[in-house]
Amino acid sequence: MKFTTVLFAITTFLGAAHAVGLANAVPAPQPEIIDIADMKLRVRGTSPPPPSPNKREYETVE
Repeated sequence: MKFTTVLFAITTFLGAAHAVGLANAVPAPQPEIIDIADMKLRVRGTSPPPPSPNKREYETVE
């Protein structure tokens, strides 16, 4: 009985150590760099809004 408990404890410890080792081996994903210069200009209102399309551009010619 005591042997089984010790074997279980050692196996659990080695499994946890293996999982931690795998987690540390995987490189962390790099954050995506977003250029917010255009967004800041639009928020301040220094750039004109994009032109709205005319209705005629979407009408089909029959």
